[in-house]
Amino acid sequence: MKQQRFITVFENGLMTGPSSWAWVTSRMNPSIYKVILVERAAESAFDACFREQNYTAILERQLAKTGLENTNDPVILVGHSVGALLARSHAHYFGSRVAGLVLVDPSPPEQFTPGADTNFRYLRLNQAIFRRIVRTFFGGLPSSTELEGVNQLPPQASETMSLEMRKPKFWIDAYRESKSAAKLWVESGISPQKTELITSVVSTDVIASSASIQSRYVEEVLANSKSSASFENLEATHESILFNEQHSQLVNEAIEWTAFKWSELHPEVEVQ
Repeated sequence: MKQQRFITVFENGLMTGPSSWAWVTSRMNPSIYKVILVERAAESAFDACFREQNYTAILERQLAKTGLENTNDPVILVGHSVGALLARSHAHYFGSRVAGLVLVDPSPPEQFTPGADTNFRYLRLNQAIFRRIVRTFFGGLPSSTELEGVNQLPPQASETMSLEMRKPKFWIDAYRESKSAAKLWVESGISPQKTELITSVVSTDVIASSASIQSRYVEEVLANSKSSASFENLEATHESILFNEQHSQLVNEAIEWTAFKWSELHPEVEVQ
């Protein structure tokens, strides 16, 4: 019987970084899951301003960093917020190697249409990020409100993210990614409308209104997946679902469910 581990790839949302997954990854059994935290941050402010931001360019950089093409182990793709746009496109790229998708408060492509968004306030978000770029250029520090969620992470992850948030590059990265997600990622990414993939969706209070575009998008993703499950915590927020130790456990449950469903379909493979 063949033995394998699940290669588990994490794509973070805007204004966070790989450290945002600290609670989730700390609970994962390394004998079952090989964790890959994708680092999308630019190496310099110049790089953040001018590098290519379409999906193909992002994929090439990720493959070069992670070496994912050099393994045949099953891949679980986990994406939070706009990171879910990338996770779905990765699923198309890796094809049959993908064991499943875990989408945490996934961003609906529709949210980037002016006037359509009521939950994420996309246009205001870009303005807020730009103000933070200017602030950090003049030595301004993150506000207590911005650090409130970050401070809930494990100490090392909290310190890492707090330090990054003091750099202009962090906010330039966020601004460029926000603008790219609205255009280049949606246009050049390939997110299948219907999929045979095992898919789990973790949702927070952003789906509280049945009329929200987030709620409709989640329903669509689940309906278009052959095997799917919904994990909801309406007490959690878009941020706390990762930053809060208790709330983030739901993400682990979704990952474990996805791995279990894949193992059911592949009894010939023994996961270590």
